[in-house]
Amino acid sequence: MSKTTSLVVSLCALVMLAQPSLADTGLLVQSNAPWGATDPGVVMSSLSIPFDQIGQSGFAAQSLAGYSFILLQGSDGEADSFDAYIAPNMNKVQSYVENGGLAIVHYADWNAASVVIAPTGVQRVHVYDETGNIVPGFEGDPLFTDVTDASLDAWNYTSHGYLTGLPGGADVLITNSTGEPIYARYGMGLGQVWVTTMTLEWYQADPDALRNELALAGDFAPVPIPAAALLAVLGMGTAGLRLRRFV
Repeated sequence: MSKTTSLVVSLCALVMLAQPSLADTGLLVQSNAPWGATDPGVVMSSLSIPFDQIGQSGFAAQSLAGYSFILLQGSDGEADSFDAYIAPNMNKVQSYVENGGLAIVHYADWNAASVVIAPTGVQRVHVYDETGNIVPGFEGDPLFTDVTDASLDAWNYTSHGYLTGLPGGADVLITNSTGEPIYARYGMGLGQVWVTTMTLEWYQADPDALRNELALAGDFAPVPIPAAALLAVLGMGTAGLRLRRFV
């Protein structure tokens, strides 16, 4: 074995040891269920996705180690608690994602205050809108199985604002009537963020949207990192390498 090969193998071994182990388990951060039959916990149970649940006030003290995804619920009745307990701890969410986790954010407050709702400074601009348009090119995304533009409309309201401050390269999947993003995904470090301003309370207008999202979250798993480490050692970088996958 050459010295170069030996070095690469050693570095890859170190990366494997350092990489956090993420079980296929979710963490639901939610004090009270949304109105109607749209409780994410009920949906995850129906999909046989194992999960723990805590209230927003316990988020600062909660260890996120071992969770493959977290769902931060800030829709309507939960928004004030999100503002008080989750928004001030966004660095914790960012660190979790950078280390390979998936953070799902549902935020749909009734007030017009601006607040950071997702890592890298993503905010919500308050405006009510009754339209949800699937962005061309994403019609075949698994999120939209049995979902159409028509089924995303007239939720009273479909969205309570649109997203600003999305990082470059973010995928905007759903827009409102004026073309502003209301559902987006973006990568950060080894993980991903999925963020939306669509109301959980009215997801029963199209229950497949939430069910599809949580089914995808339950299948979100780490891709082995040694290949990325190897590329970095060889000076090839990791541009374009998908470090997460659905299994």
